[in-house]
Amino acid sequence: MKFKLGIINQFNELILSFLKPRHYGIGVEYLFIGLNCMNPRSLKILKLIKPKYIGPPKIIKMPGLEDRVLEKAIEYEFIADYAEIMNADDDKVIGIIKSNLINSITTIDVLKIPDFDKEKFKKDFIEYVSQI
Repeated sequence: MKFKLGIINQFNELILSFLKPRHYGIGVEYLFIGLNCMNPRSLKILKLIKPKYIGPPKIIKMPGLEDRVLEKAIEYEFIADYAEIMNADDDKVIGIIKSNLINSITTIDVLKIPDFDKEKFKKDFIEYVSQI
Protein backbone atom coordinates (compact mmCIF):
# COMPACT_ATOMS: atom_id res chain seq x y z
CA MET A 1 0.00 0.00 0.00
CA LYS A 2 2.97 2.32 0.59
CA PHE A 3 3.47 2.94 -3.12
CA LYS A 4 -0.21 3.97 -3.46
CA LEU A 5 0.08 6.59 -0.70
CA GLY A 6 1.82 9.06 -3.00
CA ILE A 7 -1.19 9.03 -5.32
CA ILE A 8 -3.58 9.47 -2.40
CA ASN A 9 -1.51 12.36 -0.99
CA GLN A 10 -1.49 14.13 -4.38
CA PHE A 11 -5.25 13.72 -4.56
CA ASN A 12 -5.58 15.17 -1.07
CA GLU A 13 -3.48 18.22 -2.02
CA LEU A 14 -5.66 18.89 -5.09
CA ILE A 15 -8.84 18.83 -3.01
CA LEU A 16 -7.26 21.02 -0.34
CA SER A 17 -6.17 23.63 -2.90
CA PHE A 18 -9.69 23.63 -4.38
CA LEU A 19 -11.50 24.05 -1.06
CA LYS A 20 -9.14 26.50 0.64
CA PRO A 21 -10.32 29.70 -1.13
CA ARG A 22 -14.01 28.77 -0.98
CA HIS A 23 -16.43 29.87 1.69
CA TYR A 24 -19.65 28.03 2.59
CA GLY A 25 -20.41 29.81 5.87
CA ILE A 26 -18.74 30.29 9.22
CA GLY A 27 -19.94 26.95 10.60
CA VAL A 28 -17.11 24.83 9.14
CA GLU A 29 -13.39 25.52 9.07
CA TYR A 30 -12.06 21.97 8.74
CA LEU A 31 -13.02 18.85 6.83
CA PHE A 32 -11.51 15.49 7.73
CA ILE A 33 -12.32 12.56 5.46
CA GLY A 34 -10.72 9.32 6.50
CA LEU A 35 -9.92 6.75 3.83
CA ASN A 36 -9.66 3.23 5.22
CA CYS A 37 -8.12 0.75 2.86
CA MET A 38 -6.95 -2.29 4.78
CA ASN A 39 -6.65 -5.97 4.37
CA PRO A 40 -10.18 -7.34 5.01
CA ARG A 41 -8.91 -9.35 8.00
CA SER A 42 -7.87 -6.10 9.69
CA LEU A 43 -11.20 -4.42 8.89
CA LYS A 44 -13.01 -6.89 11.13
CA ILE A 45 -11.56 -5.17 14.19
CA LEU A 46 -11.82 -1.63 12.82
CA LYS A 47 -14.59 0.60 14.06
CA LEU A 48 -15.38 3.40 11.63
CA ILE A 49 -15.79 6.89 13.01
CA LYS A 50 -19.40 7.96 12.62
CA PRO A 51 -19.90 11.24 10.81
CA LYS A 52 -19.76 14.08 13.26
CA TYR A 53 -19.72 17.82 13.49
CA ILE A 54 -17.49 19.38 16.11
CA GLY A 55 -18.89 22.81 16.89
CA PRO A 56 -17.50 24.28 20.10
CA PRO A 57 -13.79 23.84 20.79
CA LYS A 58 -12.75 20.30 21.74
CA ILE A 59 -9.33 19.15 22.93
CA ILE A 60 -8.01 16.26 20.85
CA LYS A 61 -5.51 14.08 22.70
CA MET A 62 -3.31 11.72 20.72
CA PRO A 63 -0.65 9.60 22.42
CA GLY A 64 2.82 10.91 21.70
CA LEU A 65 1.55 14.12 20.11
CA GLU A 66 0.76 17.57 21.38
CA ASP A 67 -2.89 18.18 22.32
CA ARG A 68 -4.84 20.06 19.65
CA VAL A 69 -7.95 22.18 19.91
CA LEU A 70 -10.46 21.51 17.18
CA GLU A 71 -13.66 23.35 16.40
CA LYS A 72 -16.05 23.87 13.49
CA ALA A 73 -15.05 20.61 11.83
CA ILE A 74 -16.74 17.85 9.86
CA GLU A 75 -15.29 14.38 10.23
CA TYR A 76 -16.20 11.07 8.61
CA GLU A 77 -14.60 7.94 7.17
CA PHE A 78 -15.24 5.53 4.36
CA ILE A 79 -13.84 2.16 3.38
CA ALA A 80 -12.23 1.59 -0.01
CA ASP A 81 -11.92 -1.90 -1.46
CA TYR A 82 -8.43 -3.13 -0.55
CA ALA A 83 -8.08 -5.69 -3.33
CA GLU A 84 -9.42 -3.30 -5.94
CA ILE A 85 -6.88 -0.61 -5.02
CA MET A 86 -3.95 -2.99 -4.62
CA ASN A 87 -4.59 -4.56 -8.01
CA ALA A 88 -5.18 -1.30 -9.87
CA ASP A 89 -2.65 0.79 -11.75
CA ASP A 90 -2.17 4.41 -10.69
CA ASP A 91 -4.81 5.88 -13.02
CA LYS A 92 -7.40 3.41 -11.83
CA VAL A 93 -6.58 4.10 -8.18
CA ILE A 94 -7.48 7.75 -8.76
CA GLY A 95 -10.77 6.68 -10.37
CA ILE A 96 -11.58 4.39 -7.45
CA ILE A 97 -10.88 7.09 -4.89
CA LYS A 98 -12.89 9.65 -6.87
CA SER A 99 -15.87 7.33 -6.98
CA ASN A 100 -15.61 6.57 -3.26
CA LEU A 101 -15.31 10.24 -2.33
CA ILE A 102 -18.26 11.27 -4.49
CA ASN A 103 -20.42 8.49 -3.06
CA SER A 104 -19.33 9.20 0.52
CA ILE A 105 -20.00 12.95 0.66
CA THR A 106 -23.69 12.35 1.32
CA THR A 107 -22.57 10.98 4.69
CA ILE A 108 -22.66 14.55 5.99
CA ASP A 109 -26.41 14.81 5.23
CA VAL A 110 -27.21 13.49 8.72
CA LEU A 111 -25.23 16.26 10.41
CA LYS A 112 -26.80 19.44 11.74
CA ILE A 113 -24.27 22.10 10.85
CA PRO A 114 -25.08 25.73 11.69
CA ASP A 115 -24.09 28.52 9.31
CA PHE A 116 -22.94 26.19 6.53
CA ASP A 117 -24.30 25.84 2.98
CA LYS A 118 -24.11 22.07 2.90
CA GLU A 119 -25.84 21.66 -0.47
CA LYS A 120 -23.56 24.12 -2.29
CA PHE A 121 -20.53 22.53 -0.66
CA LYS A 122 -21.58 19.03 -1.75
CA LYS A 123 -22.36 20.23 -5.29
CA ASP A 124 -18.97 21.96 -5.65
CA PHE A 125 -17.14 19.04 -4.06
CA ILE A 126 -18.73 16.49 -6.40
CA GLU A 127 -18.12 18.66 -9.48
CA TYR A 128 -14.47 19.21 -8.59
CA VAL A 129 -13.68 15.63 -7.62
CA SER A 130 -15.31 14.44 -10.84
CA GLN A 131 -12.90 16.61 -12.85
CA ILE A 132 -9.69 15.41 -11.19
